[in-house]
Amino acid sequence: MTKCLFLFSSLFASLCVTLSSTFSSHNPIKLPTATDSPKPLNLHKAKSTSTLFDDSIVVADLEIQVSPDGTYLMSSTDEGALRGFVCLGKIPNSDSSCPDGAFKYNGEGGSSRTAIRLIPYTNIGSIHENQDFNIQFSEYNSGCSNYTTWKVEEHGASIKGVSLVSTRGGTIGQVDSSWFRLVSFSYEYATGYRLLHCPGPIMCPTCTSDACNIVWMVMVEGRRLQIAGHVTQDSEGNIYPLVVGFDTS
Repeated sequence: MTKCLFLFSSLFASLCVTLSSTFSSHNPIKLPTATDSPKPLNLHKAKSTSTLFDDSIVVADLEIQVSPDGTYLMSSTDEGALRGFVCLGKIPNSDSSCPDGAFKYNGEGGSSRTAIRLIPYTNIGSIHENQDFNIQFSEYNSGCSNYTTWKVEEHGASIKGVSLVSTRGGTIGQVDSSWFRLVSFSYEYATGYRLLHCPGPIMCPTCTSDACNIVWMVMVEGRRLQIAGHVTQDSEGNIYPLVVGFDTS
């Protein structure tokens, strides 16, 4: 009996050593450490990109459908001091002889306004949500016809972390054009459309609106807010939300 117990104990000890060796050398178990970073979850999965006809038509006041052939006044629909129309104006410290930026005057709705056109890459009769288009002011000073098309400037051109919208060198329908989209949006203080700055249909024909940047407003001078095509988390400036609506001009 003693021999049997001794033999069993020897075999069990040998088996434990073998298993320990196997797991430590061939199947190591990695425990999390304080320096391990969790992988971010993809919360913006691409939706179906079947056809633009599936998306809602953008409407102006009185439920009038926004058309590529029409001109409209774009406004911030905020209920407070941020409410007011978008207009063409002179960028502070600009050496241009023409108005060369997209602004919204802050306070009491503002008195300045400039009509715009939305020029889509694909004309399907009306402007739809999630549709790529360029923006062009339809009114301008004499001799300034080349300062009408919106262009998102290079990042951090004048304010750190902010890419402002100017009208210097803007193009229509090109790969280097500044492309925009609209999506329905509502929050406590405003209802209308989010204006998005997007990669564009030439550079990225399959991109959904999740690949776009939200357009904001940034205080640049006195009561003037300039439209910003992109803002980063480390931006330096007073940034305000922009929810837009359209009035027939």
